[in-house]
Amino acid sequence: MAPSCSLRVALLGGLAALALPGAALAALVGKGRQGGGVEGGEMKTLLDSSSDPRDPHDEDFEPRLGVDEGGDLWAFGKTHAALHHVIGNVPSGNATAAADLLDAFSAMHSLSFGLTDPSAQLLDSVVRQALDAEAQEAQRLAAATPDVHVYRGLRVLVLGAGLGGRTLRCLPPLLEMAAQTEDMAHDVVSVEYDSDLSFSNLQLVSHALGEENEGRVVRHLPMMPGDETTLDESLESLRDNYDLPTFHMVLLGENDLGRVGQQQQLMSLLRSGALRDGTIIHAEGSMAGNPETDRYLDTLGKGGGDRSGKHKFESHVTDLGGGRAAVVSKVRRRGDEL
Repeated sequence: MAPSCSLRVALLGGLAALALPGAALAALVGKGRQGGGVEGGEMKTLLDSSSDPRDPHDEDFEPRLGVDEGGDLWAFGKTHAALHHVIGNVPSGNATAAADLLDAFSAMHSLSFGLTDPSAQLLDSVVRQALDAEAQEAQRLAAATPDVHVYRGLRVLVLGAGLGGRTLRCLPPLLEMAAQTEDMAHDVVSVEYDSDLSFSNLQLVSHALGEENEGRVVRHLPMMPGDETTLDESLESLRDNYDLPTFHMVLLGENDLGRVGQQQQLMSLLRSGALRDGTIIHAEGSMAGNPETDRYLDTLGKGGGDRSGKHKFESHVTDLGGGRAAVVSKVRRRGDEL
């Protein structure tokens, strides 16, 4: 998404640099020609190269070394450590190894970035189910309209994408299918509100895909909405600006609201029309029997809160251990040709 304000933050070598638009810079430079500009004393201060007494760093300050310079892996935080551990130890283009290493590193250091083995295995299976269903639909359409080229890449939406653990786990099946089918590209959208996580997600997925696959086999769109931007507005932007009106698979995020937040996400998806017939919805969270999970399942049983009666959900619950479960649902839309 294009930034909505004129002052942008560009990440340069891990440091945040403010990029002023040309007009603002020109106005600043031309201030002295407009009257009431920079006075002589102010100009002398601006051009003074000596130390600023207000500088919080003393004369002995030394910047922290980056990982590539022999610095501490953890010096810039957990997100940076996990990102650079994977990038530094997995060859570019090996999505399976990237996902496996992120999961292992997260487990070793008790980080929330990766997936447990049961979660990873289930998600891989669900992606393959979505691919098989779409392949069957493509064959049906090709038989019905033999003169029309059927282009059927998968569209995947990952909400609350974080560093990219779930996004990474979706990539191997997508890459395998694309390797078997000519002229197929998949679209994966990772929605994350945290700027550090979103930027790291971009780097991690790009590394996992490699130059050969990125943009050609899998088009990855990391989307970082503003703090006040609703999911409805983000879905509208995906529809109007990126030609992504519906998705074959949606991974619901697990924010501070837990299953309640997933219910809210589900209702936004229904309002926006982003769910097509056959869409698979994956929602990991509290185990079956938990009141929040029971209410989420009840909402699914009632059509996701859609009063039109157009939707119903075929759902099953998989126990993941540790008091957690995944609810996987398939959308059925009545009376629509999708």
